[in-house]
Amino acid sequence: MTGAARTRLGYALGCFGTDLFWQSTSFYLLFYYTDILHLPNAAAGLIFGAAMIWDGLIDPLVGMFANRIRSRLGRYRLLVLIGAAPLSLSFMLVFAQPLLGLSGEIWFALLAQMLFRTAYAVVSIPYGSLSASLTTSMRERSTLATFKVLGGAAAALAVALASQPFVALWQDPALGWFALAMLWGALAFAALLFMVLATHEIAEDGQAAPPIAALMRAILCNRPLLLLLAAITAMSIGTVISGKMIVYYFTYYVGRPELASYGLAVQVAAVILLTPVWGWVGRSFSKRLAWLWGSGLSCAGQAAFIAYTGGDPAIVLVLLALTWLGGAAIPVTLWSLIPDTVEVAEWRTGIRAEGMTFGIVTLVQKVATGLAIALCGVLLDLIGYVAAARQSPETLTGFHLMLTVPTLLGGAISMAFMWFYVIDEAFHNRLLRALAYRRR
Repeated sequence: MTGAARTRLGYALGCFGTDLFWQSTSFYLLFYYTDILHLPNAAAGLIFGAAMIWDGLIDPLVGMFANRIRSRLGRYRLLVLIGAAPLSLSFMLVFAQPLLGLSGEIWFALLAQMLFRTAYAVVSIPYGSLSASLTTSMRERSTLATFKVLGGAAAALAVALASQPFVALWQDPALGWFALAMLWGALAFAALLFMVLATHEIAEDGQAAPPIAALMRAILCNRPLLLLLAAITAMSIGTVISGKMIVYYFTYYVGRPELASYGLAVQVAAVILLTPVWGWVGRSFSKRLAWLWGSGLSCAGQAAFIAYTGGDPAIVLVLLALTWLGGAAIPVTLWSLIPDTVEVAEWRTGIRAEGMTFGIVTLVQKVATGLAIALCGVLLDLIGYVAAARQSPETLTGFHLMLTVPTLLGGAISMAFMWFYVIDEAFHNRLLRALAYRRR
């Protein structure tokens, strides 16, 4: 295996590891809180949302700390290596609550979530920052982003298809969820360890770590990054609210809870199949156009879904697939756009701040996600949702609107911001040459 192939595989497996945690909580944790732990709807949403916001708030701190690390393993792989085991153990703790006789205790659910989100930040920020430290090539970064998304999609597919069947093997669902957490934790630890061994960071320039004020200036003067942050905020809020409704939608609106895993898997399958296509669009035309075209297709699919109010599971699955034909463009485009903005800040300020950049990006993404999840819990109360009960027609209508409208609005708003994004391959290549000349 060549060095480039090993790096790409390692980077993909790193995302596989982190996304086993991310997708497990994203797909099922709100449902687990309301229907297994029997927490109040609003409390479940606020616990999940508050922990996510905490995760986002400490991301820039982790990024600044990572920027100051100097070791034989580089800046970022060392933190991944240190944090992998605590992350796996804290994830298991999130699902250990019923086994400890604390099923209805809100304080324990919040504490376990805070510990898990802290450990997640320590691993995920250095991992994300690696894409700007493994290569300076815009095309290779696009390739790495493609491998990253495919690794994450493989984790999402495993979580979507295997979680409910695995839990069903256990007579006590709470025990099944804990056993599943142990399985995902062990697999994720192995994947992250392989990533550390398979990748190699670019040699450091030997400069002292920049002060915090300089790092913040590098962020605030970076117009392409600020536009990207605005687009991420809109897209994250929309997709998170809609995504959290899939399990509820199939359980209560469609009346086929066993098909919820297929509803989740349809999204993931679209990402796996179309990530190479959207990666090619980004390389052949521009990443900006890939975002705009993908968001436009996603909005068209959601508009069709809004118009369909029936409950035929086949039609619902087809509409979800149509939505994600375009939605699959966003992950690969997002993670290939972020490292390109690092050189913009370096040119304008002289500061190269990969860790801080990724910390700010994930701060915005996770705060938006946390607010959206907290809003989900409140909306479930507003539409009259009662766990494990027959739902009223008004509640079912609420499920339909929560599944469809937020993604449509989020996609449209993100397109408005990305219309003004200016970095393409020609611009980036000129920037790299200018930076090389200035360094000489």
